[in-house]
Amino acid sequence: MESTPPKQGGTARVPVEDPSGTPPPATFRVPNSDITFQYPAEFHVEDPAEIAHRNYRAAQGAPEERLSTGCDPVLLEVGAGNPLIHLQPDDAKHFVPDPPTGGIVLQELMSRCFKEKSSEDAFAGIVDSVRHMDGYTPLASMVSYKLDENFTLFAGSSAFSKDKDGVRRPSVGQTLVASVGMHYKERFLLWTIVANDPEIFNQLLGVRIQFGADRPWPLVPFRAGKTDGKGDKNALPR
Repeated sequence: MESTPPKQGGTARVPVEDPSGTPPPATFRVPNSDITFQYPAEFHVEDPAEIAHRNYRAAQGAPEERLSTGCDPVLLEVGAGNPLIHLQPDDAKHFVPDPPTGGIVLQELMSRCFKEKSSEDAFAGIVDSVRHMDGYTPLASMVSYKLDENFTLFAGSSAFSKDKDGVRRPSVGQTLVASVGMHYKERFLLWTIVANDPEIFNQLLGVRIQFGADRPWPLVPFRAGKTDGKGDKNALPR
């Protein structure tokens, strides 16, 4: 059965029968494009206004700046794993590790807001910034590849999460962060992926995008290897 693409900027279910019984993916049509972003049916769409109030969600630009300048509008936010915010007990001496969770925030970055003269260089610097965050260790060097001839960049890092005293400790769990940036025609799209569990992280990396009637492509054509939170500067994604 052929599927009807969602309206631009809207979500829909792809009504395709799957003999294995797997639920059909949810889809999101990127506004003013032929890009359909596909993610597992068990993922849940969230309110972009609540990004700052959810664990393991991240976006480029401060909320007030995104609203006032319109430079980095959020197009979609989806969550994986446990959708509930894990509240820490007030009397706990240490943070309790959150249940496996994670999310993706999709933004469009407006080139008119880039400070550097070269939009491509500025965009690459934004994607690569996740490898230079304080306390994080890069998962690998920044990787470039093409999705249906669209230039795409990937960068990722990991770290132990912070305890209540601001110190990163294994007992608090880990945080995995990735940026995926695509230069699509004259537009710059950025997916920020954050998770506290390698399996969830790889689920998020495995979402797919489709250009027009072409076949769906995995957003990231490789998976992160197992990590203890320290990372390995010599590791390559796989």
